[in-house]
Amino acid sequence: MVWVEWEEPEQDIEIDSWGVDVAAAWLRRRAEPDPSGEYFYPYLGSAEVSLVRGTYVGGEARLFSGLTLPGYMTGGFAFAVFCGDEAVSFNLNMKREGQEAAAQIARYFGLVEEQVFPITFTIKDGRSAQYEKYW
Repeated sequence: MVWVEWEEPEQDIEIDSWGVDVAAAWLRRRAEPDPSGEYFYPYLGSAEVSLVRGTYVGGEARLFSGLTLPGYMTGGFAFAVFCGDEAVSFNLNMKREGQEAAAQIARYFGLVEEQVFPITFTIKDGRSAQYEKYW
C-alpha cells in the first residue's frame, strides 16, 4: 500500500489526477479529523509512484545480518522499519538519529551494530535501495 501525505491545497489537482476522489477525501477528513493535523490517503493511481517527500511506500528492509523487517520509505533518502511496537526512522541527512536508530534495532534484536548495515530496502513494486552506514 502507498500512502501520500497532503501538504498544500495546490496539490489537489495533482492528487485528483492520480485517481483519488479528493472531494470524498476532504469529507472524510472533516468527519474524522486527524489530531496531528496531518492527512494521509491511499494512492489509487496506476503509474509508478515517485519517492518524494510526503509519499509513504511500504516495503521490507533486509539487514546485513539477514533479518528482515517490514517498513516504509518516504522520499528517496528516508525510511522507517518496525521494531517491536515502534517505527524506527533513518534519514540520510540526519546522522545522529541514524546512529540512534541502528543502536535501537541492534539492542532490540540482540545484534551488534555491524550486523545492521548495509540495509537493503525493497518496496512492493520491486524497486530497491541500499543504505550504507553513513556516520
